[in-house]
Amino acid sequence: MLFVSPYGKVQYFVGDFDPDSCRFHAQTNGMLDYGPNFYAPNTMLVPDGRRIVWGWVNGFKSGHGWNGCLSLPRELSLSKSGQLRQEPAPELRKLRGKSVEWRNVPLSADAKPFKLPATNTMEIELEIESNGAKDIAIGIKSASNDSYAVDMSFETQNSN
Repeated sequence: MLFVSPYGKVQYFVGDFDPDSCRFHAQTNGMLDYGPNFYAPNTMLVPDGRRIVWGWVNGFKSGHGWNGCLSLPRELSLSKSGQLRQEPAPELRKLRGKSVEWRNVPLSADAKPFKLPATNTMEIELEIESNGAKDIAIGIKSASNDSYAVDMSFETQNSN
C-alpha cells in the first residue's frame, strides 16, 4: 500500500512493488481520508499483525491549540476486491466511559442542543438518514461563552 499526502486529501494505492525496477504497480486506489485536516499518515505494525494508521491534524483556526495533533488511530484492512477498510483501533475502547445515547432524533434547520456528560474526551457515533437533504452540519461546543465550536459538515453526492 502506498499513501500519497500532497497537502490535500490523502490518497491510497494498493498494488505490487517491484524492487528490481523500483516501480510500484497500483491495482486499486481511493481516499484514505476525505477531510481537509488529515495529512502525513504514519503506520505501525502491531505485534498481533494488525496495521494501525494515524495522521497529523492541521488547518484549525489559530488559538485552538490542535494543529499538529495526531488523529485517532485506525486499524487498516483490505476487502476481497482490494479496497481499503478502516475501523477505529480497538484499543480505543479502553478510553470509553458510560455512554449517552439519543435515537430517532429528527433533524431540522434549527440548532438543537444536547446535554453531554462533563468530560474532557468524547467519541461520537452518528448514523444519519439524509432524507434528501443536500447537506448536514454538526457543531460541538461547550456551554461556555469563550469556547470554540468544532464543526463537521457533510454534502450528499449526486449519482448523475
